[in-house]
Amino acid sequence: MTTGTTRRGPTQYWVFDPDDKTTFTFTLQHSRMRDVLNALIQRGATGCNFYDAPAPPWASSVPRLRKVGLDIETIREEHGGEHPGHHARYILRSKVWAGPQGGTQ
Repeated sequence: MTTGTTRRGPTQYWVFDPDDKTTFTFTLQHSRMRDVLNALIQRGATGCNFYDAPAPPWASSVPRLRKVGLDIETIREEHGGEHPGHHARYILRSKVWAGPQGGTQ
């Protein structure tokens, strides 16, 4: 299984929907969106937050990935430290895998 980690060109992803047992595809052109999705795929049930992978734009990318049809859970986590508060952890619940570079198989 590849994770679509290359930086140039589109990457096609497949998503399996267990409810109606169908598969759909979509293509990501933007490398930051791919970074977010690839981080979610790699982390699995543990999920990701800003502290795990600070570079991708989580707050803007997750809603856009949801619009594509991905099931991404948001868990609110509290933290202490010098600036206590909370942050979001995102967990990809959809079964997603990446295809070859260029969006074709």
